[in-house]
Amino acid sequence: MKSRETTPRLLILLVVGLIGVSGVLGQSKRPPELNPRATLPETLSWIGKAVTQARVGLDNNAPDPQPGEVVTDVTPYSEWVEFSSGFNIGTINGCKIELTNDKAQLIRFSSKYPDPKKASFSIRQGSESDQPAYPASFTIRLDNLSQKGGKRPYEYEKKGVPVGSWRVEYRLRAISYVPFPTHVPTKGEMKQAILNPPLKATLKGSGENGRDEFMTGDTLSFLFADKGKAEEFDAAFRLAISRCQ
Repeated sequence: MKSRETTPRLLILLVVGLIGVSGVLGQSKRPPELNPRATLPETLSWIGKAVTQARVGLDNNAPDPQPGEVVTDVTPYSEWVEFSSGFNIGTINGCKIELTNDKAQLIRFSSKYPDPKKASFSIRQGSESDQPAYPASFTIRLDNLSQKGGKRPYEYEKKGVPVGSWRVEYRLRAISYVPFPTHVPTKGEMKQAILNPPLKATLKGSGENGRDEFMTGDTLSFLFADKGKAEEFDAAFRLAISRCQ
């Protein structure tokens, strides 16, 4: 499958499809060892230790093509991916962080692309016991995430997910879908926006002839086996987001 770049059309469509970002009710339980006035480095240090326990996922919720709409090679479709646990914080560059896992397995992948060859990943999901492992990474721009959007920890019931799993979700802020709201971007600015999306998942060497495969998205998720850990992680992650806004 060919790796695809985010297109300006995708950014525009996401504004329409995701204009109603859901609010979040309630408050998650802050980790007792994390001070509410903790700095971003202190908060990320705690997150780095906790994230190893979570499956990490990315959703791309693109609106379905409308009747009569001309479908082209750059028409986006919804996709959802989830990787096995074992991620760590690899690099930190201000509010841009990268989660890495040298032996990640693709646990869940769904795509609405009519042609499977256009899907972001060429391999399909399965149990952890029968999946090959590849180096994987998640690029996350905390300054582009909504502090209140997404979902607080909720019990997640889905085929292939262990009973008693708890999921947290974080969504891009609406402004993130239009990186240049006040002016027409230059070619250089548009190139940087395409090459550096706020949320990106990469699977290295999984494609044809060992090529890297990736997808961009609008919703980042973490799946924990323990409700308490999910609540603490949610409080810490939203604190990190607030430190970047």
